Amino acid sequence: MEQTPIKLRQNQPNRFEIEEVDANWTELDVRTANNEEGYNSIAEIAGKVKDLETAGEATTIENEYLTIAPLLAGQVDQTPASLQYVEDASDDPEIVEGYAYYEKLATSTADLSDYRLLGQAEVDVILDGLQKVEDQNGNAFQAVLKVIYGQGFNAAQQPDGSYRLDLQSKTTADTGTSIDMGWPLGNECNMLAANTNSAFTLTNVKEGGEATVLINRATEPTVTGATKIPGHTFVVSTDMHLKVKCRQSGIVQYYFLKLT
Repeated sequence: MEQTPIKLRQNQPNRFEIEEVDANWTELDVRTANNEEGYNSIAEIAGKVKDLETAGEATTIENEYLTIAPLLAGQVDQTPASLQYVEDASDDPEIVEGYAYYEKLATSTADLSDYRLLGQAEVDVILDGLQKVEDQNGNAFQAVLKVIYGQGFNAAQQPDGSYRLDLQSKTTADTGTSIDMGWPLGNECNMLAANTNSAFTLTNVKEGGEATVLINRATEPTVTGATKIPGHTFVVSTDMHLKVKCRQSGIVQYYFLKLT
């Protein structure tokens, strides 16, 4: 008797259409009930059950790095065949921008040739096994928690194994000439001592991020990468707030606000 193949979904191993479940169940039932030699393959059945039991588990990431440089410098902590995550992999010629996952190979020459860059299909499997995340408004979604930690969110694990994210603000004693825009509830800068710089640049720009800088200058400062919009008229040599906001579609705007 000819066997009917038992179908598996490699990228989504635990998600089947009703018809597929019914067909697999019927085939397993027929195999276990049949006496024909070579048809009732317990070894095959056991293998399929093992695949279904182990598939879909969260993938273990051995190490996480901000850029390629610490990835290459940290090979002493990396095990061959293990996965390494890089948040900004743009120094890899294969990556234009954004994160990447790498499999560590047997060699350790502090070069990218010591790694295999995972393809998109493999990354999708990793992302599919991530923890469920819920924001402070109760909206559930899948996310790479490592990317969110320290980026304006606090993640707390719940009893059911999911995570709850709560927005945070940031306080920067002296922002210098660079303003961190990765905080949805705001980055409060120079609140105890006014900033006197003439020009600012923006880093870590996230949609919804905003910052407030206490300034005091004889001339009006500028913000590279942002468009000035109407606010209060700049007042020379007076404490004022420089307000910067990243709005929808990455549009960044700034204006001045009088304190009194």
